[in-house]
Amino acid sequence: GESLAIIIADVDDFKLYNDTYGHLAGDSALKSIAEALSRACRPTDIIGRYGGDEFMLILPNTNEGGALKVAERLLERIAQLQFRPEPEAEIIPLHLAIGVALYPDDGTTKEELIAHADAALYESKARPVTEKKITLAHEEGTDAELLRYPTSAFGVLHGLVRTVDRKDHYTKRHSEREAEYAVLLGQALKLSSQSQRALRIAGLLHDLGKIGIPDHLLRKPGPLTETERSVMRQHVLLTERIVGGVPQLTDVLAAAANHHERYDGSGYPRGLKGEEIPLLGRILAIADAFSAMTMDRPYRKALSWSTAVQELRQNTGTQFDPAMVEAFINEVLPQIDQEKAKAA
Repeated sequence: GESLAIIIADVDDFKLYNDTYGHLAGDSALKSIAEALSRACRPTDIIGRYGGDEFMLILPNTNEGGALKVAERLLERIAQLQFRPEPEAEIIPLHLAIGVALYPDDGTTKEELIAHADAALYESKARPVTEKKITLAHEEGTDAELLRYPTSAFGVLHGLVRTVDRKDHYTKRHSEREAEYAVLLGQALKLSSQSQRALRIAGLLHDLGKIGIPDHLLRKPGPLTETERSVMRQHVLLTERIVGGVPQLTDVLAAAANHHERYDGSGYPRGLKGEEIPLLGRILAIADAFSAMTMDRPYRKALSWSTAVQELRQNTGTQFDPAMVEAFINEVLPQIDQEKAKAA
């Protein structure tokens, strides 16, 4: 088969530039960068915008050596640009960080390649500006390399989680808390270690579908309109499609695909009711809600624990399984309180 390379390039510290000099200066800089990247590409290469300050390049018939040559040319072209945000202002240097993934070495699907390139980019961004910021997905000693072991499927999911985090930092923090709460509730209900493991993975992956939701909705500082809510709800089906493509994750899928169902049948995506909703889905629904309520969002401050508990009680039997709510309030929350006290 043919070789192919994916490059994801990110403008380092671009948010600082944008915030300091304004969006007009930022847009002008991005336009200059896009033009320079296009000139650095070969006629067969495909380039496009990928996120706010990121670009993706698809390099057909390109091996590792060819991809590195293109990546180095990209760095050189951007380093030569002179960014002057205002006519009399001093020249501000901007630099690229680059992640590279190769087909078929790093993956055989677009999802695998993008996840690996993104993880490699994450490594590049962590390097000091004095170093060349190019990382290969299979480069020894990087976090990106770990994606290849022990199973590529979990590696890809890990890469996708990081991709979502780059779009919306709240999602990763929320998912980690949700996973913790779900496992504790699973323990309180004396579920098997296999089910507890499924809850942990589901908690971390349940919002993967947000990778397909527009950034302006994820970060909107106010309530969503009905149309926007409809778009946002699609993340559950997108998550289901992504996780469903990974073998041996049946229990994880049951939890992640059903955490927005409601006990009274008014939830989504399928309107399941009561015990029609898989047990792990009912558990994840409570963990998801409590985590979301007690974290700051762009449009509201976090609720206090007592207010969040009151919300759980008020929605018992409508949104939540009553037995799960009682176990969460009586057994899980005291345990989290104890852990907090120890940490303090």
